Formats: sequence, structure tokens, C-alpha cells
Amino acid sequence: MNGPVLERWWGRRPNRYIAAFIGILLLLAAGLSLIHRSPNVGVEPPAPTTPLSPGTAVPSSRITEVQMQTMATGIGLAVVPRSSTSPTRAYVVATTDGGTTWRVRSDAPASSQVSAFSDSLVVLDPHVYYFVEVATARLLVTTDSGRTWHPVVVVGRMQSARRVGRQLWVTTEHCAGTASHGAVPKCSAFLYAYAAGQLSAPPGRPVPENRSMSSTTTVSVFAPLGPGAAVLLDASGGPGHAAIVMTPDGGATWQSVPNPCGRAIPAALLTNSPRRWVLYCSLDEGMNQGLNQLFASPDRGATWRLVAAAEAGRMHHMGRFGDVMSAAFAMSNDGTIMWDVSTVGPMSASIDGGAFWSMARPNVPSMSPSGIDAVGPRGAFMVDLGGGVWRTADGVHWRHLR
Repeated sequence: MNGPVLERWWGRRPNRYIAAFIGILLLLAAGLSLIHRSPNVGVEPPAPTTPLSPGTAVPSSRITEVQMQTMATGIGLAVVPRSSTSPTRAYVVATTDGGTTWRVRSDAPASSQVSAFSDSLVVLDPHVYYFVEVATARLLVTTDSGRTWHPVVVVGRMQSARRVGRQLWVTTEHCAGTASHGAVPKCSAFLYAYAAGQLSAPPGRPVPENRSMSSTTTVSVFAPLGPGAAVLLDASGGPGHAAIVMTPDGGATWQSVPNPCGRAIPAALLTNSPRRWVLYCSLDEGMNQGLNQLFASPDRGATWRLVAAAEAGRMHHMGRFGDVMSAAFAMSNDGTIMWDVSTVGPMSASIDGGAFWSMARPNVPSMSPSGIDAVGPRGAFMVDLGGGVWRTADGVHWRHLR
């Protein structure tokens, strides 16, 4: 449209088009105002300024971890802000309808100065559970479903705490001397097996020393095998030097387990029977990608077979296994299904022992999983931090519990 024609076309209708333009602006402003006022459009409910009373419903987006006893009942941890600017408050919550609704059972004994997203709940039974406050290295226990909490004596620097049968196994680090004038203290790892509700420290059992380590230790309870038995991981030596050990009797005796990971690090050990193990090894080489390996053992780690492998930037892959680091790796209790949630999402599953993987149905776009809790033969629950709880009854089809 040339200049004279445009002038004639606009000149005859200036007021009409100006009025229309102003009307559009007013409609947009009104729409934004309605969205801002609507409580149902992306707006969180106001944060409570007083503690939540028992029985109060908590949205699943506030759940940070769950430990289910059955597909219907379970206990979890929820973190709720006190106000828009003040610290958070942690609560023990419970469900009786398969995670659809969660209600406050009691306060969790978290310090107001500590982010409760770092804290963990270890449930031994419906009434006895331990609370691990990671930032302050405190361990507390309740024997009355959270109504009262008591401090537990921990000897040394706590490194991990995990349920093994009806006990809480804690690994700690003991260091002799202090670092001064270039001297490095000598540190050793110990295992403590607490009976349900025990407040005093049980006798410590020394964990076999990783000869490739420097001076400090990084020992964790890797995988429970049954009452009094578990596999421990000593990652003190770093990539390529981690040591795996097993105890069948609470640390009285130890057996060394061959580590097939090579230059990678053992990241998860899955077991659904005392003898059948699946080991996931990984090495982050940057940008959440790197080397992933999956090994299987039919004889409690005495021998290993490579099932799948992938490495970023390499053309040779074994099986259909990705090269993105895993944020949560788990197996169903009957051993037929494995789940993997990568650090960049989404979830994938394998039904053939880990050789081939496919996306979960429907797509589970989890980016911040706190872990996967297997329940029953093939059921499981997963918490996506800030995104709610996911549930599956058959291990394949997942449902988002909003």
C-alpha cells in the first residue's frame, strides 16, 4: 500500500481505529487482573503462619519423600513454608488411600535454620521411625508415631543411615588426631546397628579399610540384604578405586566383593533376592552425561556380567541404555521391572533385566526425584520434589497424584 492510498485509508477512520486499539488494551488489562485474583490459576495457597495441627491435609507438591508399608498406607515427610519470607517447617504425614491425600501426623524435629529438603525419615514400623537431620548431623527417634522425639547418641561423624531389617544401620567416621602443620589425621569407618527405638550407641564394628583411600573415609550402607546383612560401599578412593564389602552378621565378619565398575563409581545396587544383584555404575563427564554401565550377578557379586553400557560421545553402546546420569534407580520387589529417572528426566523402564529401556507410560517428566519406593510385587511410588507424587501398581503405567 503506497503513501497516498494509506493516508486516504487511515485519514477517513482515525477515531474508529484509535478507539478499537484502546478497547483491546482495556480487555487485556481486565484479563490479567482476573488471572491475578483467581486462586485457581497457578497461585499457591497462602503459607501458614502457625503450625499445622494433626489431621490437616497437605498438598502432594509439599511431599519430599515417602515410605509405603502397602499400596494404600504409608508415611512421608512434608515441608511447608511458615510464610513467604520465613524458614520452612517439616511435618511427618501419613496416607491411607494410596497417596491421594496426605495428612499431618506430627511435627518433624527439624531445626528452623536447616532446609528440611536435606533431611530424611527412616521408618522401621508404623510407630518407630528415625529422623536424620543432615546439616547438623543429628539423629532422633520416635516410638509413638512422632508425638515425642528423643536424641540418639552417635559416635563419630555420621555418613549414612539406612534401614536393614528391623534395625537402623549407621556408618560413621572416626579420626585420630587433628590436621596441623601439614599433618593429616588418620580416619576409619565404623558400623553401628541400632535396635528399634534404641537411644544409646551400640558397639561399633570397624569397616574394612579401603587401601586406595587417602586419609578420610566415605562409607555408606549400599544395599540391605535381609536381617543383619547388607552391602557397604567405600567410595573413599574416588573413581576407579571404590571398594564393595558385604557383612552377613551385622559387621562381625566381612567379605570383599569384586568391583566391576572400572573407572566408574558404583552408584546403586539392586537386589530382590539374597543372591541376584544388579549393579549400576556411572561416571559424570560433564553436562549430566558420561559413562553408564549395568552389571548383573547371580551369585552375590562373586561374578559379574555386563548387561548394558553407554558413554557420551562414543558410538559403541551395548543395549538400549542412555548416557545421562541417573538421579533415581530402583527395581520392583519381584525383580521383573527396573526404573531409571535421569538427572534431566524423564523416567524409563526395563522389563528384560536392564538390556533395553523404554519411556514410562504416561511420560513421567520428573526432574527432581527424591527416590523410588518399591511396594508389593510390582508397585512403586516416586516423589518429584515440588511436582507431587507418582504411583504405579503394575510397574509400567504411572499415575500423577496431584
